[in-house]
Amino acid sequence: MDPVDRLVTAWDAAMADVRDVVEALGEPGWTRPSLLPGWSVGDIVAHLAWIEGILLGRTDPPHEPDWSALPHVQSPLSMATEVPVDLRRSWQRAQVLAEFDGTIAERLAALRTGPQDPLTPTTNPFGKLVTLEDVLRMRIFDTWVHGQDIRLAVGMPGSTDTDAARVAAERIAGALGYVWARRVGAPVGSTLLVEVTPPGVALTHAVARAEDGRGLDVAPPADPTVRLTMALDDFVQLGCGRTRPDSSLDMARTRVQIQGDADLAARALENFNIAP
Repeated sequence: MDPVDRLVTAWDAAMADVRDVVEALGEPGWTRPSLLPGWSVGDIVAHLAWIEGILLGRTDPPHEPDWSALPHVQSPLSMATEVPVDLRRSWQRAQVLAEFDGTIAERLAALRTGPQDPLTPTTNPFGKLVTLEDVLRMRIFDTWVHGQDIRLAVGMPGSTDTDAARVAAERIAGALGYVWARRVGAPVGSTLLVEVTPPGVALTHAVARAEDGRGLDVAPPADPTVRLTMALDDFVQLGCGRTRPDSSLDMARTRVQIQGDADLAARALENFNIAP
């Protein structure tokens, strides 16, 4: 477990990075498309502030978007997250940024003065009771990935060698057992080794399918069934189902170095996305 203060610091730094990029883009960049279909830079800022507001106990007034104008919304979860974003589309940039700044400051103060035991039972944004560490790791992941959604869309890469980037990469890696065993349906005893290389966070993670059908984290084997080696950018793009303006997901897959069973490797890459 990471200490709570380290996780809070990583979350705060990821939020500050988003704010810095948005400030650098200025007013003209507010409506620029992000990597998320249908969402602008400003929409991401609104989304991040809204979620942290939920964790502070805030609620929005009722709002019903014009769904016919939002074809990118295709699931109940995306509908739930679209409502508060669409509500704020009628706000001025300064109003959204004021909410963001005030909410993040209040949330940071609450986290600094709140429980410091990582195992403290805490309700996540979906109303499920988990640990404080789980909530913080989810919020770091969401914030950092959304920061990349902005950075990569506007040609401002960065923030890849940080604690927040490490937590985000670890969250994707932590789902590889499920991908390998359940989605790929890899044979019992087969192993998947993923190596993420610099620049940015480096990571090595191995999983195997157990006899009971579960995917288990294992020590990196010398001769895995499949070895996938890729840059952090492609790891995040594949793990979060993103598509960069200069690169489709198919192109990202072509940049992955593959060793071992080609069929299982292809199925793993096709099922790599763990983001909702």
